[in-house]
Amino acid sequence: MGTFFFVITAIAMLRFPDFYTRLHASSKCLTGGALFMLAGLAGLMFLEGRIFDSFKLLLLSAFLVLTNPATSHAIARAAHKVGLKPKEVVKDELREMELGDNL
Repeated sequence: MGTFFFVITAIAMLRFPDFYTRLHASSKCLTGGALFMLAGLAGLMFLEGRIFDSFKLLLLSAFLVLTNPATSHAIARAAHKVGLKPKEVVKDELREMELGDNL
């Protein structure tokens, strides 16, 4: 399953039109792929009796789930601040919100 998510991420990197859609696909699919890989490793270690190592992998998974959305949001916001435009924008609510704060 983890490999499946990694392959989907690679396909999305090639097919999606702009930075923001690629960032969205990579953050979602890579998180899913990494979680499946870590869960598989944790299960194998648990079956071998290495419970402490299995627990560490589960903690790593929890850390990944908590930090990946925040980092991808920060990257997208930084890209927006430096002026990187999406391919097709109908309405830029973040820009309107920033302009409203400056008035």
